[in-house]
Amino acid sequence: MALIRIISYGVLGLVLLFAGAIAVIRAQPYDDQTLRTILLPSDCSTPCFMGIQPGTTRMREAYHLLENNPWVGQISSHIDSGCCTIAMDWQWNGKQPASLENGDNTIYFTFDPNTGIQTVQNIALHTRIAAGYTILVLGSWPLADSGALQGLDSAFVEVFYRVHAVHMTTTLPCPLTRWGLWEAPMTLALNASSWGLVGMKHIGEVC
Repeated sequence: MALIRIISYGVLGLVLLFAGAIAVIRAQPYDDQTLRTILLPSDCSTPCFMGIQPGTTRMREAYHLLENNPWVGQISSHIDSGCCTIAMDWQWNGKQPASLENGDNTIYFTFDPNTGIQTVQNIALHTRIAAGYTILVLGSWPLADSGALQGLDSAFVEVFYRVHAVHMTTTLPCPLTRWGLWEAPMTLALNASSWGLVGMKHIGEVC
């Protein structure tokens, strides 16, 4: 009887621990509406954010869309040394969803030397939204379009949802864990190119 009682207590403890873990996961804030607005916009075809479409929207139009958006505060620009063109940065004004506030955001442009036109190439959004929640909106991370790079004590992880032209990236300390990957704040890059995955290792091969 004593042995049965000990086993029963052990099983009960595991059940309570598992239930507690599930409760913690469910208790995490999940900003479904904001994330769907970014990943699956209803006002324009993906990739698109706040009416700005990579590959379509020109610089002046992108500036006006930012200027007239009720969430956007200060707008500035700088020369992007990576592609020798103008990049446009903006800060939020406090009226945006809190989950979007995690530093400046940037629009990168491509320059056509024949026409002089600069067109949006990439929109980079730094958010507080947990990386794992992309799974709840877009589905499982595609194995063939995901990878990682290892630094001294951290790893950079990128996942590319090719159908939606969305890159999800995050940086987190080693060793990598499933829960760590799930809850890490993500940066979203809206761009149809898969440039970021070249030379990366499988996520399970780092750290």
